[in-house]
Formats: sequence, structure tokens, C-alpha cells
Amino acid sequence: MTGPRRVRALWARASLRSRVLLLAVALSAAGFTAFALLTGSALRGYMEDRVDVQLRATAQVFAALPPRAAEQGA
Repeated sequence: MTGPRRVRALWARASLRSRVLLLAVALSAAGFTAFALLTGSALRGYMEDRVDVQLRATAQVFAALPPRAAEQGA
């Protein structure tokens, strides 16, 4: 028996409870994976925006300082 035939034979012999459980686990795993990818992407964008705002605020502070104050750390 080759791979796909063996899988089909196992699937056909499995009880309905086993098939439903396997499908539920597979769908849950796919859903959690999709949720993690979307959440990670959204969080990354949010965090990048926060860093950009902080950098702009810091740049404005340093732009307002006299040139010697920034070099001396005062």
C-alpha cells in the first residue's frame, strides 16, 4: 500500500468520533495559527507606530536644545 491509499484506508476504518475529533483539532490548530499571525502583524504595526512617535518626540527635544547641551549630555 502506498501513502495516500494507506491514509484513505485508515480514514475509512476510523470511527465517526475519531474523525470528528481529528477534524476539530485540525480546524482549531488552523484557527489559532491564523489568529496568531494576524495578532502578531497588528501588534507589530502598533509597536512600530509607538516607537516612531517616541523618536519624533525625542528628536523635537534635541532639536530645541542648544548644540553644546546635546554634546555634553545636559
